Amino acid sequence: TGWSWAWGERSRSWSAPGWTSEPASVDAVGFKLMYDQIKRHRHLLKYLLEHWDRVIHLKRRSYLDSAISKYFMEHRKVVHSDQVVDSSPVTVNVQEIASTMLGHQRYEEKMDRVLLQKNFKNKVIDVYYEDLVSDLDYTMRGVFSHISVSTHLFPSKLKKVGKQNHWERITNFNELLQYLTEHRVEVSS
Repeated sequence: TGWSWAWGERSRSWSAPGWTSEPASVDAVGFKLMYDQIKRHRHLLKYLLEHWDRVIHLKRRSYLDSAISKYFMEHRKVVHSDQVVDSSPVTVNVQEIASTMLGHQRYEEKMDRVLLQKNFKNKVIDVYYEDLVSDLDYTMRGVFSHISVSTHLFPSKLKKVGKQNHWERITNFNELLQYLTEHRVEVSS
């Protein structure tokens, strides 16, 4: 599952499932497609790139951050929330984290090769999660420019889950770092 949104330039409003207002017209439509979903529906990416105008490729600079985020999402079943979420420290399976990191790295490299083909090159913008967190306004202006809509940011009541540092969230974080070092697992892209 993912989320979808629509931007109505004429009505200058956003629409998404569950929202009460609907734009008079829709100039852009989008949805989130995760790497795991693309793996299950391989034909979908090629179709989208051939028939759609623009792609926003959301990435993370740190494979470790990505793997830990996925681990917590799968084990806590929450990514963002408007309520307080259990943030007690956990002990992780270090081999599982390392495997997730390696898989993510390989798949991201494969996606980069696909998305950088000359017939798709101008349709794709890479957006890094870390840039969204550090300067949302600036990063979103680049996204809106890429999809050719006026810059308009909207407030969200969702809060980031797990703001603590990794060593505060993971009881065996030092063990994880040692395992990654010993097995020469690349931490950043």
